[in-house]
Amino acid sequence: MKKLIRLVMCCLVAVNVLAVPAFAGTPLPANYTSVEQESGLCDKSVSYDIDIARPTARRGNFFISADVAIKDGGKGDIIATGHAYLAKPVTELYVSFYLDRYDEDLERWKQVDCRDFEFTLEKYPEGIDDPSITVTFDNQKKGYYYRIRGAFTASDGEKVEGFGPRTDGIWIE
Repeated sequence: MKKLIRLVMCCLVAVNVLAVPAFAGTPLPANYTSVEQESGLCDKSVSYDIDIARPTARRGNFFISADVAIKDGGKGDIIATGHAYLAKPVTELYVSFYLDRYDEDLERWKQVDCRDFEFTLEKYPEGIDDPSITVTFDNQKKGYYYRIRGAFTASDGEKVEGFGPRTDGIWIE
């Protein structure tokens, strides 16, 4: 009986040690940003909105926070800015900005444009520590609400961390 209990305990320990870490996968942008996520709609007089996202994990490796902002640039231009606040320099940082337009008939957001940015040690040999990004989405249709979703992914070559802030919608006139 003792041998049987010992065998069962060894099997449970082996399963715990070998199988459980397999569930700790690399985060994908779809896990932390999606066009299906809800956002509020600002008053039509508001021409600027910002969202600051902080990691919910107690032991994040890289991010202190990240923010994205949306601003009406006039004439159908939409200005998006983003900043990654990192606790330590990383070897790779990937940032995507998604521009979404609100469809009032369907009562949902639709992605209309996106821009990707890549920060690597090849381009920034001194290290990647607190990058800022500003981009303009030109000639968007007027008379709609727009928002920005950001997807931030950082890595040191071994560990990967990511999340995504999003703004509320602002009216573009």
